[in-house]
Amino acid sequence: MAGIFGGNSFNAYGVNPYATPYGVPTPTAPASQPAPQSFIPQSNIIWVNNEAEINNYPTGRGWQQLFGDKNKSMFYIRETDLNGITQPLRRLSYTFEDPKPAESQPVSTDSSVTREEFNKLTDSVNTITEKLADLLK
Repeated sequence: MAGIFGGNSFNAYGVNPYATPYGVPTPTAPASQPAPQSFIPQSNIIWVNNEAEINNYPTGRGWQQLFGDKNKSMFYIRETDLNGITQPLRRLSYTFEDPKPAESQPVSTDSSVTREEFNKLTDSVNTITEKLADLLK
């Protein structure tokens, strides 16, 4: 649709009720660019100070929500059924454990090799290497 002085002028409803003078189209709003995505770590755990805050927190029908207590080593699971009735609060306690270093095996000194056993082993290794050298020629 052309304005009184020409030019197309539209608004959100399709037509600008005010004429654009001298055929200059009305500036349109620049296309909004999406905000740059920045990484925000999110957790499905809702942190509360005590159990009273859990009872005040709204929970949708048929939902389960995990709450973590900031002051105790406890997690709480709050559930509501499809009728919106809150089920009894489930409590889970946890402990943090420091990783224990692996125990080192003591070096046993009783498994020593005699000179005769060592010589037998070197002879067998030498024969194997000679056979390999013959095969690779």
